[in-house]
Amino acid sequence: MITHNANDLRVLIARFVAAELLFEPDPEKLAPDASLSALGVLDSTSILELIDFIEAEFDVIISLDAITSDTFDTLNNITETLMAHLSSRPTVSTAGSASTDSP
Repeated sequence: MITHNANDLRVLIARFVAAELLFEPDPEKLAPDASLSALGVLDSTSILELIDFIEAEFDVIISLDAITSDTFDTLNNITETLMAHLSSRPTVSTAGSASTDSP
């Protein structure tokens, strides 16, 4: 099973946001707590693009109740939401039966 480090996820998300939504070549300029809505990045289309990227890149499905202006307003919030989805998704055990990582 692949484990994900929050910082690594944040970097990947920052690269996507910088390149695809901000058209900024340097993701380092995007602070983890910067409000994406205040930067003018978030609208209905950009949120869908971001969710599509996350779902494809990390093989998760973001639940509709997780899609709020708060959870997608900063890189840190997006990363926390993604980490929660990754930790709760079912995995396949070596015995071939579905299980979850949570107790």
